[in-house]
Amino acid sequence: MTFVDWAARAYADGTHRIDALPLNPLHPLLHGEFAISLEVEAGHITACQFDVHANHRGDEKLLEVRDVRQGLALIDRHGWLTAPYAEVLFARIVESMLGITISPRAAALRELLLQLNRAAVDSLWEFLDASLDGSNTDALALRELWLDELEELTGARMHSTYTRIGGVANDIAAAQLARLAAAADEQVADTAGAVETAEGALSVTLPKVVRVPHADHYAEIDTPHGVLGMWVIGRGDKVPHRVHLRTAGFTALATLERDAVGMTTEAFFLRLAQTRLVLGEVSR
Repeated sequence: MTFVDWAARAYADGTHRIDALPLNPLHPLLHGEFAISLEVEAGHITACQFDVHANHRGDEKLLEVRDVRQGLALIDRHGWLTAPYAEVLFARIVESMLGITISPRAAALRELLLQLNRAAVDSLWEFLDASLDGSNTDALALRELWLDELEELTGARMHSTYTRIGGVANDIAAAQLARLAAAADEQVADTAGAVETAEGALSVTLPKVVRVPHADHYAEIDTPHGVLGMWVIGRGDKVPHRVHLRTAGFTALATLERDAVGMTTEAFFLRLAQTRLVLGEVSR
């Protein structure tokens, strides 16, 4: 049974078990635990409440006991599909607090990292959306190609920790850069072209101990799942005093909980399946 067929069934107690969603095994809703409480009258939802269980990775609290350079390996744990975006945003905030300006080449390489991740995430969701009604697509194979490119650039397919405070870990090989500059994805190709002409050091020299100034800074970044916001508070120590995340997944699920009232159950379940999030973004 496809997910579309499952969602179209008349809703009744016990007929729509969330722990048995007929979704593709790669769908993020299956990677964690959550529950939905619905009240339905005449096929329309009158009340909706989500209960997201313990799916968090604790990155907000972990960063309060790690120095900022170590924090780059932890800040992406809540949103494993869009991990590079959290790394880049955290680095940008700390650099702004420290008064660091990275080189044009380091900035271009970071942007290429994000575009490769974006292409991989878009391909995954294209595949997942097609799988709802059993449609065929080559998007999953394309995702693997983008992940291979990410691994060649950073050494990892998802949690790359390629970004550094003050720059990036390494340069890109000439052969890979030429290949990406000719990629069918226009945003990837344009960004690779920008890397070709960008100059400057890959990173700045930092002191042995990097201390977060006594200040606070908030910034946002657009991810393939929506806007990720981050607030970092410093107290002059080598670890942040506080890090708070405003994740796209939390916003998306809260919006759906509100918008569900008045929707048909079929429309609700289809929108849930098409909402871009991972449960770690909701429970942190």
